[in-house]
Amino acid sequence: MSDIDSLSRRVLALDAKLATLSGETSAWREESKDAQARFAWHRSQIAEVCGDLEEMHAVISGELAELRKAQPLTVAAIERLERRILAALQIWECYRSKFAVRIEARLRESLILIDDLAWQAYRPAHDRAVASGRLPAERARLPPLVFPNARWSPFARSREQAYELDEATGVLRTIDDFEDYLRAIPVPLIGIPWYQVSHLPDAVFVGHEVGHLVEEDLGLEEDLRQLVLTALGAVDEERRAAWSGRWRSEVFADIYGVLATGPAFVGTLIDVLRGAPDIATESQPDAAGRWRAYPTRALRVRLVCEALRQLAADEPAKARFSQIADDFQAAWTATYPAHALPAYEDDVPRVVHALMHAPLEALARNKGGAGESLSSVLGFTDAMQSSAKADADRANKAEDPTGKDVRTLFAAVALAFRQDPGRYAAEGAQNRFRRRLLNLPMERVRAFSGAAPAAPEADRRKAAARWLFDRMEAGRV
Repeated sequence: MSDIDSLSRRVLALDAKLATLSGETSAWREESKDAQARFAWHRSQIAEVCGDLEEMHAVISGELAELRKAQPLTVAAIERLERRILAALQIWECYRSKFAVRIEARLRESLILIDDLAWQAYRPAHDRAVASGRLPAERARLPPLVFPNARWSPFARSREQAYELDEATGVLRTIDDFEDYLRAIPVPLIGIPWYQVSHLPDAVFVGHEVGHLVEEDLGLEEDLRQLVLTALGAVDEERRAAWSGRWRSEVFADIYGVLATGPAFVGTLIDVLRGAPDIATESQPDAAGRWRAYPTRALRVRLVCEALRQLAADEPAKARFSQIADDFQAAWTATYPAHALPAYEDDVPRVVHALMHAPLEALARNKGGAGESLSSVLGFTDAMQSSAKADADRANKAEDPTGKDVRTLFAAVALAFRQDPGRYAAEGAQNRFRRRLLNLPMERVRAFSGAAPAAPEADRRKAAARWLFDRMEAGRV
């Protein structure tokens, strides 16, 4: 059998492999094409990721056509295109697996509810950043996509991981700089532990993860760093470095969690932080001189309690939130009366005030407008807390909740579990909240305001695809 025949078969096989790209996009677009489709909630996300895949298909198809004109085809040329097809499909799999896990109806329902919580927490800051011009419309993000995974705690990145293609094996390996490509796909991802899909009270942690997305996607890192440094003034350099750099991202995310679901987030977080044997002695840096991304547990509790105190604008509401915070703090201190970093306590109110209430240009109402604070864009009000508490009481008395707001209802389900776990289980409280959330008039197709113009979007996809393949050609991937 001749080498030419062998090459001909490789080319025909290449056509079939390339067709898998278009086959995938066609199938998934069909799954979300109308408001009654089971993936209708994810239409914009599917369209975005499929659009990138289709652009990769177009680039590879064009190159194959040019190679055919330039006969004879070589094994090296065929293998290069095969690697490109594989790279496109494995990048696609990063997202496809998150959609596919929703095929099972009950799992899909739970994830839709948590998706909606993430969206309601993410959208206000995102839309304000687009209005202010900080986030150009052509780089606007889509609603976050929540997915279950085997990690112990939730995590959020705009992309799940970076990839590298091993040209010898065709396997993608993780590297840091390849994230530049996945950054071009504007579908934020939030991973949650599998057990949180079936235990809705822990969903309040999604607010913390949304905080990470907001910081990264809106490019707030330097703005937040400067706010913290200004607020701290002349405290010693180690404390300034800890709050503004080492801990800043996690501190901001904790504050965002408080703004998203209020006391429910604080109480649920404190439950997780309790019980470690080293709370009284936990210090940073550790014996090896290492700092963690989080403050110590004792400082985190003080920080989220302080954020509760600073939630409300009017005095009666401030007094009510302050009492809740004082109760949380008193219960913690009764168990853990001392900790290793008392000098940092004085910094907590200033850091919280800076991150919650100082103006940010990215959150202005329009281009050139005055910056506004995070708390003016996203907040958990006294009325929301009253509604959440009332619904928690109802559910634990075998009555149906009546709330109409997604964030408030998720706060309520967490409050119901914390106040009486036994009645929560015995009275079927979680199922009552599930039914209430599913019956809310959710927008079945979610999209942000200020959609990106068609031409820049097409340009972005083409540039991203060519960037990927150019890197492969250069041997960097």
